[in-house]
Amino acid sequence: MPERIILIDSNSLIYRGYFAIPPLTTTKGELSNATFGFASILLKAIEEIKPQYIAAAFDLPQKTFRHERDATYKATRKPMPDELRPQFERCKELLNKFGVPIYALPGFEADDVIGALAKQAEAAGLESIIVSGDLDTLQLVTPHTKLFTTRMGFQNTVVYDEAQIDQRFGLRPDQMVDFKALKGDATDNIPGVPGVGEKTAAKLIAENGSIEGVYADLTRFTPKLRENLAGHQDQVFRSREMATIVTDLPVTLDVQAARFRDYDRAGVLELFRELEFRSLIPRLPPADGNLAPAKPPAARPGQLALGLDPEPTNAPTVATTVVAPEDAAGLAERLRAARSIAVHADVDVGRHPVLIGLGIAVSDEAARKMVREYDEAGAHRMIFLARQPGNEFLTDLEQIAHKFITPA
Repeated sequence: MPERIILIDSNSLIYRGYFAIPPLTTTKGELSNATFGFASILLKAIEEIKPQYIAAAFDLPQKTFRHERDATYKATRKPMPDELRPQFERCKELLNKFGVPIYALPGFEADDVIGALAKQAEAAGLESIIVSGDLDTLQLVTPHTKLFTTRMGFQNTVVYDEAQIDQRFGLRPDQMVDFKALKGDATDNIPGVPGVGEKTAAKLIAENGSIEGVYADLTRFTPKLRENLAGHQDQVFRSREMATIVTDLPVTLDVQAARFRDYDRAGVLELFRELEFRSLIPRLPPADGNLAPAKPPAARPGQLALGLDPEPTNAPTVATTVVAPEDAAGLAERLRAARSIAVHADVDVGRHPVLIGLGIAVSDEAARKMVREYDEAGAHRMIFLARQPGNEFLTDLEQIAHKFITPA
């Protein structure tokens, strides 16, 4: 089996994460949803593909040769949101800590750079897996190049090889650019033929081989389709030119620099803790000779930590009782009558926070013991509430008890 290289389409993944994942902010107020999505898909790709090499490509802010050919190219796109710019730097920081080389070329897009790198990787005997948030690079798929992409949001992924492309579209990879020329691409403002959607475009190319084959004899089609095809013939060929990824570029893949082995695991840990990516930490791959944990961040008084510190090796036990549904009413009554209680919320604070468990201590001594022991264990997720007149937390407590304990 040949060695594998992951080629990361960075811009598409960052944008995909920004729009697919609800806004996530750290306790310091830093927006991190795009960074989280990028890091998550990168770790998923590493885990599933198990690459020996990784390289990343980025777009540059200046215009490309496609803009010079057609001023309307991507003209409908909105400018990058201001709050997204810092997340691009965070993603580059993550790649640097993973030791991943970054490629970009003035006048060309990341897809072009990836096309050139994939071509060189194949010549070097490597299997390339392009990791992207869109399907633009399907045209690059060969027996030695595949596309690993997201679908249905950001949680699920699919790998496109030649067979998968045929299964979904009924086409070969080299026909995908002709397919795109007929149906158009609203994202890049590449026009297609009016009335020709994905199914019609796929059928036309599958039956005729190419757009040249489609235009060889328009009399075979319905009057409306024939009219639309004839009236937009020049545009279709221009659209194919705009959609074609250029692979002969002045960029060279440094295979040794892309070797994925020892990386700054401590640095990645520190970055994940700073960004409060608790759920991603267990997914980090090992780094030979570099397994030292990062120093935990200094505690911030009055702030609820998110469980990013290393878990204690010997956490003290606290006696617990599982409350059955029929006991819920009695427990709620005891909570209301208690002078003080302690609540421990065990929460997975990933992309979609989930309450895993709720611990409640009712008696004064149990409450103090629960707070003390969990604090000593380093969990720092305790909420101590005392029943006092005007206690502002009391209503919240009763709502918590009703929502998570009282049966519907």
